[in-house]
Amino acid sequence: MTYSPEQIYEVAKKLSDKQLQHILEEMQKMVDHNSTSSKWEKFAGGITKESLEEIIAQFPHNKKWTFSDLQDENIFPPDIKIKKQLIDNRLYFMANPTPHHQKIVARVSRIIGISSDEKEIGEVYVAPTAIKIDENNALEPDIILFL
Repeated sequence: MTYSPEQIYEVAKKLSDKQLQHILEEMQKMVDHNSTSSKWEKFAGGITKESLEEIIAQFPHNKKWTFSDLQDENIFPPDIKIKKQLIDNRLYFMANPTPHHQKIVARVSRIIGISSDEKEIGEVYVAPTAIKIDENNALEPDIILFL
């Protein structure tokens, strides 16, 4: 059975915090279940884990990565379309999401979008949209709500 975003939102408004927390935990289990090492071979544009490791190997092991490094086309050419995140100067690559993951993101973003539109409280954006926190931290979350 398929529900519209409006129907999902109406149901979600009636749920208790405990029920919503349970749903989020179940969604996380689905995401975790679909996280496999084989996904590392499926980066966008034919990029492999090995090719990313070759780029990283050119730098000292203890390199403190910066947001400027992420934007540097000499380090990461534009054809490397991979989710990169920077946390406390450490670089993290994310494998491409599974279709199941994308389906969850789409549904959750619709629910948040409907609510934020009704309440006129902000704008919802979906990846790929990077957020620069500072020069040492940059994230690319699945869903962003700007208030």
